[in-house]
Amino acid sequence: SITLDGTDHTATYNLPVTVGDFTGTGTGWNLSIVSTPFSDSHTTLAQSIASGVATQSCPPTPATCTASAPTNSAPSSLTIPTTTASEFFNAANGTGMGAFSLNPTVTVSIPSNATAGSYSTTVTVTLSSGV
Repeated sequence: SITLDGTDHTATYNLPVTVGDFTGTGTGWNLSIVSTPFSDSHTTLAQSIASGVATQSCPPTPATCTASAPTNSAPSSLTIPTTTASEFFNAANGTGMGAFSLNPTVTVSIPSNATAGSYSTTVTVTLSSGV
C-alpha cells in the first residue's frame, strides 16, 4: 500500500520461483518473464517494473541439490515487458540439474501523477528447456 502525495514512489515484492530439472539431459534451461500493465477499472500505469538479481539457493531438501548449480548468463536486471517475455535467469548447458530456488526482487515504479486506485497485474514466468 502506497500513500500518494504527488511524488514518485517505488514498492517492492519478492517473486519466489523453484525450478526442478530431473531430466538428466544436462541441456540447461531458461526462465522468462512477462506481465500485464498495472491497471484498475479506470487507469493503466505506464509500464515501469524492474526486477533485481535473482539469487539462488537449494530448496529445503538438500538431497535434491546437486553439484551442478545453475551457471546464469542472463542480465542481472531487466524491465519486465508487457508484450514479449524476456529471459531473466538460465542454466548453461551441463548445469542446473536438480532443484533450485530463486527469489528475485521486483520493484514497481509509481509515477507522481498516478491516480488513487487498487491496481493489479498478472506476472507469467515460463520455464523452457535448453539455453
